Amino acid sequence: AKWYGWPNTYVFTKAMGEMLLDHYKDNLPIIIIHPTMITSTYKEPFLGWIEGLRKIDCLPVNSQIIFDLIPADVVVNSMIIAMVANANNPSSQMIYHVGSSLRNPIHFFQIHEFAFHYLTKNPYIDKYGNPVIVGKVKVLDSPAKFHRYMAVRFVLPLKKVRMAMRESGMELDSFNFDPKSIDWEDYFLNVHIPGLLRYAVK
Repeated sequence: AKWYGWPNTYVFTKAMGEMLLDHYKDNLPIIIIHPTMITSTYKEPFLGWIEGLRKIDCLPVNSQIIFDLIPADVVVNSMIIAMVANANNPSSQMIYHVGSSLRNPIHFFQIHEFAFHYLTKNPYIDKYGNPVIVGKVKVLDSPAKFHRYMAVRFVLPLKKVRMAMRESGMELDSFNFDPKSIDWEDYFLNVHIPGLLRYAVK
């Protein structure tokens, strides 16, 4: 992957897939969604739903840096809206970057504080009936690398999408795809962390 200018095989194979779509699409419209780090659902189908969990005990990040997170249902709603916005353009080939850093940024230290607060107040009980003591994540300060990795390349053009929705007669409130509406503290304390513990940690 690095030989061809890609940082790793993950992004290289994703790019290859997009190139294949472009090559074989003929007259079909292509809409590609690039979500940032997907978290548990904000509202739909219910609060805090998530599957799968990756454990980390250290992270290369400056605690002041913005974490580009986006709840799963906001990504799904963005996909639906993007399809509607481009439905009447058969030659359309759009790439949408779906994230929160532009509209409603959250810093790593906030996430750490929310998680520490929640898990200290509501300790997770392991399969032996013992409370799990929460430790602090070790932060490895490498902002240059992290910034490159998390750099925002595409921004979802919300104004254009909203206009397309209005023109199609869709109700804006029916599809919540604007991360501006997310209260991060409420989301982490009442939705995401409880959802992780309920659905992902078995």
